[in-house]
Amino acid sequence: MRPAEFAGKYFFQTLSQSIGTCDFKTGNQHSHWAVIGYDLIPEYCGQGFMHEVLANVIQMAYQYEIPFGQLNRIQADTMPGNIASENVLTKLGFH
Repeated sequence: MRPAEFAGKYFFQTLSQSIGTCDFKTGNQHSHWAVIGYDLIPEYCGQGFMHEVLANVIQMAYQYEIPFGQLNRIQADTMPGNIASENVLTKLGFH
């Protein structure tokens, strides 16, 4: 993925169908933070897809300063009780 392709909502897929999305919901260029959002079709949960996608999107956000310029912080919120999503974020270093 090139930086110019990184500014919008991303769909990731298997060979036959889209299985999830990932994008930055909001952010503040002056305060250097952004909020990332994501979803995944339930039958693909627990297979490492979301961890891989988030790790790459977060790395690119810091590396290419997209979409909100230089970032000091990326925030992610989960649905209450979504332990699997919380675990993905914990593995990625979110607190």
